[in-house]
Parts: sequence; C-alpha cells; structure tokens
Amino acid sequence: MADILLQGGTVVDGSGRPAFRADVAITGDRITAVDAGPLVGQELASCPGLLTRGRTQGSALRLEVDGLVVAPGFVDCHSHSDLDLFADPMARAKAAQGVTTEIVGNCGFGPFPVRSEEAERQMSAMLPSSSPHSARPLFASLADYRAALVRHGMAVNVATLVPQGAVRMSVMGGEDRPARQGELDSMCELVRQAMEEGAAGLSFGLLYAPGCFTPTAELSALGRVAAECGRPLAFHVRNECDQFEESIAEAIQVGRETGAPVHISHLKVADPEHWGRIGRALARIEEARARGQTVTCDQYPYTAGSGPLQTLLPPWSLVGGTGQLLARLADPGARARMAAALSGAEPISGWSNIALRIGWDRIAVSSAPGAETWEGRRLAEIAAEAGRAPCEILFDVLLASRGSATGIYHQMSEEDVRTVMLHPAQMVGSDGLPAPGRPHPRLWGTFPRVLGHYVRELGLLSLEDAVHRMSGKTAQTFVLPDRGLVRAGCCADLCVFDPARIADRATYEHPTVPPEGVVHVICNGMPTVLDGARTDRRPGVFLGPAG
Repeated sequence: MADILLQGGTVVDGSGRPAFRADVAITGDRITAVDAGPLVGQELASCPGLLTRGRTQGSALRLEVDGLVVAPGFVDCHSHSDLDLFADPMARAKAAQGVTTEIVGNCGFGPFPVRSEEAERQMSAMLPSSSPHSARPLFASLADYRAALVRHGMAVNVATLVPQGAVRMSVMGGEDRPARQGELDSMCELVRQAMEEGAAGLSFGLLYAPGCFTPTAELSALGRVAAECGRPLAFHVRNECDQFEESIAEAIQVGRETGAPVHISHLKVADPEHWGRIGRALARIEEARARGQTVTCDQYPYTAGSGPLQTLLPPWSLVGGTGQLLARLADPGARARMAAALSGAEPISGWSNIALRIGWDRIAVSSAPGAETWEGRRLAEIAAEAGRAPCEILFDVLLASRGSATGIYHQMSEEDVRTVMLHPAQMVGSDGLPAPGRPHPRLWGTFPRVLGHYVRELGLLSLEDAVHRMSGKTAQTFVLPDRGLVRAGCCADLCVFDPARIADRATYEHPTVPPEGVVHVICNGMPTVLDGARTDRRPGVFLGPAG
C-alpha cells in the first residue's frame, strides 16, 4: 500500500529519455511504481486516509500533478554546504530549488580531516556558513563528521569528497614544498581512511592554499588511493586564466596516471583576454574521452564566479596558512610587496593574478564579517570613495574578516557558458557559498535558472537533457546507487515543478530570493516542500558505501 501517490504528471525520469505521462507511487523511502496505465490508480484506489495536502504519521498523500513535471530530486554535484547544514539543517536554498542531494567537500577544503592547529585555522577561514555567529565545527575524520551531521538531521541527502587541502594542512601545515615520503604516506592513509568511511571521491583545490603548493606527482599519489577504491577525482584546476589549457591537461594527466575518473569543477575561462577559447579546454576533454578516460565537468549557469578573497593574493602570501597571512596583512612591508605583485610590477610565474586580468571594477565584496558595510559593493568603487588603492581595501577586508571574506568575480562570457552547457561531459552544480551578506545568486537560483532561462526561454537544452544533467548523470558519475532516477525500486527523491513557471529570482542585488515554480519536493519518501511551502521534515541521509 502506497504512502504517496502523484497522479497525472509528466515524468522526466532523469535518464535522458523522452518524457511520458504516468502516475508515481511511493511506499516508505522507495518508488514502488511508475505506470502510464490504470495499474497505479487501481492499486491505490482503496488506500485509506488519502488527503489532498498535508501529511500526518501513518497517513497517505495524494498529489494531483496534472500539467506538472515529476523529475528526480536534483543532485548538486558541487556544493559548499559542509558546515552550513549545521546552521541551516532545512537546507532552505537547496530544497527551494528541488535539490535532494548535495555533494560537499569540494575545492579541496572541508571540515575533515582536521588534525592540526594550522588545518583548523585554514578550514575555519575557508568554509562558509550562512550565520556569521554559528559555530564552525571541525572533525578529525569523516566518520565523526558523518555522525554529527546525522545526529543533527538535515532536509537533504549528503555525500562528501575528501578535501585534499584539509589532508595536506593536517600533515604539512601551509608549507610550499613537495611532501617528504613519510608525509606523503600519512596523507595517503588519511585519504584511505576517509574512503573506507564512505567518501564519494577526492577533491583538489589547486587555486587555493595549500593545494597551489602541491606538485603533480603528489596529486597522483593521492589519486591512486581514490582509484583503488573506485572513486573519482574532482579538480578545481590550478589556473582558469592564461594557463587554463595546461591546467586541464594536468588534471587529465593525473587521471591517466592513476586510472581514476576525472571531474573538472566549474569549468570556465575566467579571463576576458581568453574568452571564446573554452573550446580548447573541451577539446582536451574530448581527446581524453576518445582514449577511454572518464572525464566530466560541472558548471553553474552564470557569468560571475565567487570564492574566498584570499584567492586574489600572490601565493607566497598564503604560505603557512591563515594565521601567517593575517600577520603579513598587518605588516606594512608585506602589504607593499603584495601591492606590487597585484599591480603587475613584480610578476610571479604561474600565478593567475585575477585582479589584474579582470579589473578591480569587476570584483565585489560578497561576505565580510567585521566589514559588513562593504558587502555588495565593488572594490574599485569603495577605493574611489576612500581615496585609496583597491588592493588596500582588499587587505583591510581580509584583516577585518580574519581571512574569511568572499567575493564575486565578473569574469566569464555568456558565449562560453552556453558552449560548456551543450557539451556532453557537462552536468550542473551550484558552487553556492552559503555565507552571510550578499552571496552569489547561484546559491538560490542555479537549477531553476537552467530550467527556466536556458531550457524554456532559450531552448538551448531539451527538458529531458537538462534534468539528466541535474540528476541521473550526476548520481552515476559520483556512484550514488538508486538516486537520480524516477524508476520503481529507486529511492523516492523527487522534484515536482511547473515547466511554464519555473525560474530563478535571485539577483546580485537581492541574492536570497527563492525561485518560483517548484511545487513539491520529496526526499526519501517524505515531503520537504508541499504546494511551494516548506515542511519541517529532515529526512536526509548520509550517502556512501559505509551506509
């Protein structure tokens, strides 16, 4: 006997095949029937307690969804909600979009394994939380993180990658040198332990410290551990500006040397001088796929990125982690040297120098605890009002926020966004940073934006293809069994939306406005959104081989 029946909807099942009209029945946490004929209705006709809305324990729920799409719950393959789920267990921004699973631990930073003071300081500064006053709990192991998260409860499922930055900081601190053999052995053991405890893969943040200090050979050594466990490697590549091709090639090389699947995070060219050349990166991916390698990528549907403002600084200033960075920011001599590097007066080989490439007028402060009056404003504008150099404003923002400030970088072209979106390797990830202040609108708008703007308005993707890239394809890539499909026997994670209305409403000026057109969201057989309104359910589970 079913607990939930969705009647009369158009099923887009997440596999990419054409949509079809069917009823969907759910019993417990599983989909028990998907049927275009009268079978589902006959099975449920005598089911007692059917209601049109609401649900109490032990009752059944019938939802008339004629004219709506019944899709798998979306899988956000690039999330940074690692710690925000403690501050916001209802996952408001993601549930509002129809997301039922988040993959965290991206870009090489996360709340585990944190086993040194240097790692604690660095991860505390790099990990966002929507509440500036909430505790940022850190954990010695994935098992500890998992237990705390499950105990707290969450409205979405969670899978996590092992963050290489936390691993390296725990073993080596923030040193800029290759690992010694003993250190490398210790790092491999930490990765192996996390894999045994249920990690979905290993992530590298090669633009950030300490990832930027990591030589390729060390990446391959850690990657072999993931490959032995059959898990993918996710890369925030080393350079997304003038050396984007070489950086993509490095990630592919590591995959080739280790045998692990490669996933390129938020694929883009973040340098106006190289706009229109994204095809070169895609060509390298195609060549690798033609050789038999598994190479995929994710993308958010915006022309601006977002990330820690530390990213703008020269690499030498990040050596030693956040504690030493703050000491340098307070030192006039070090500030002068940083300013010279940012202006281009002291070029540094291999460094992107994002500020010089895109301009201070394209960089806005999004979150700055301790300097909140500057949030939402561009660094060039703040500097002009103050009669100071933009780099000096940057230094002050980082000092005031203890290194945790984030920014928004207007650095991509719309043409490049569309080119990546059409590529068969692409899937959708929000890369949303749930920080206070003015976060990037992708946190609240990514998935409805694809469905509303790029599918309905532009016709760039078919509805079936877009949903596949948001669900089934992602679940397959990150080895999440029984997720991402509307199919009998699969987990009952569903998003029901109005294809004529679904749209993002979050903007850079008002980034936390919820989307419209998402009608019902069901996670593990329990509604987290009904008739567009949140419920109080926290049915999420931790996903991984260990459970």
